[in-house]
Amino acid sequence: MLNSYAIRRAEALAPADEALACAGVLAEANSAAYTPDLAMALNNYANRLAEVGRRDEAEFARN
Repeated sequence: MLNSYAIRRAEALAPADEALACAGVLAEANSAAYTPDLAMALNNYANRLAEVGRRDEAEFARN
């Protein structure tokens, strides 16, 4: 059984994915202004993936 900390980590994937999608849209519209935000969102998403044991996907996201 997952403990509450592990469950919270898994629940954090959806908001991180949404933030990544939003940052991608913004970066497409104005890459000079939003590319750093996209990079940060991608890094955060990769961190959330790694925290729930999806390390292969996290490594792919980081590269």
